[in-house]
Amino acid sequence: MVIMKPILYILISLLLFSCSEKTETVEFVPEKFQIDTLTVELNYTPRDIINYKDGFLCRISPYHNDSLQLIYLNAKFEIDDEITKELNSGLGNNTEAIWTSGDTLFAICGIRNYDIRYRINENWIVLDTGSTNKQNYMYHEKNIPIYEDAEFRVNSCCRGEFGGAVFFYDKKSKKTYSCPSTCLQGIQKIDSSYFITSSLAGYFASVIKIDNPRELYEIQNRAQSNDCSWYDIYPDNPKDEIKHPKGYDKGYQTVIDTFEVAIIGSFELKNHLYWIYSDSENTYVGYAQDKKLKTIDTIYNKQMYLHEIRDLKHNSNIIPIRSREMKGLIILEGNKIRIVEFKTNTTNMH
Repeated sequence: MVIMKPILYILISLLLFSCSEKTETVEFVPEKFQIDTLTVELNYTPRDIINYKDGFLCRISPYHNDSLQLIYLNAKFEIDDEITKELNSGLGNNTEAIWTSGDTLFAICGIRNYDIRYRINENWIVLDTGSTNKQNYMYHEKNIPIYEDAEFRVNSCCRGEFGGAVFFYDKKSKKTYSCPSTCLQGIQKIDSSYFITSSLAGYFASVIKIDNPRELYEIQNRAQSNDCSWYDIYPDNPKDEIKHPKGYDKGYQTVIDTFEVAIIGSFELKNHLYWIYSDSENTYVGYAQDKKLKTIDTIYNKQMYLHEIRDLKHNSNIIPIRSREMKGLIILEGNKIRIVEFKTNTTNMH
């Protein structure tokens, strides 16, 4: 018995130490952000802004006294006339959208009959054309991903208050899985989990966590894959209740659910997620706490709305802004948040 006491003591000590290690958690300390602002004189109104080459490509408002549809800004936010001229040459008329998929630049042109084009060897090539409405061209129907990794190709679509969804296409099984998402504003992948940020200005903001997209609802047919609100089955009698397919809401958990603000962007820093969001007066940066947004700082004393980015994978560091109060973009660089606001010189309009 005398020999066993030291061994018993060691075993008990190890057990207690192990238990204390398991219960010990590291407290989350939110990042402190450096906020920089820059005002740029730009006599055009950007509608889309994406990363392109070493600068920014903008689809602009058509209400100008020249034939430009795109302008290219270098890293100093100066218009590069040569690249701008090249990109507009052969583009077609009435450009409705621009985005990148990988290193390829795409555009949608037309009024009633839309065509989708891509740029290769300094030329615009028509990929497809027809009378299909532009919304289908922009999203999942043409299999142009808004996000992609080794396992999944992710597409999304939005119909505002009438619905929206995110679609995960499994590259191995060729199956597609989906869940509601109106309207998608960001995708972050941390470890093996996907965080899907959705927001509809004036209505709601939400973030869901998907550990395994294969546990979401499996899309059954082409009609569902082309339907932004496939999860709503409307009855013949409008007085009856809207029904849903069995399992339409499985496979994800809620991280944020709020009607107080509109989320305009999300980003990951040091393995933690942060969101930029706006109410009717200001714009903030914060994090998730108890399914709400906890504000760290006010970053701008104006309301902001996000304008869409088609390729979140390659534009994760910028958030284009186009609202009545502010037009510009937010650039994310580590713990630095740079806000660029475009101002028009009315005495020198293009």
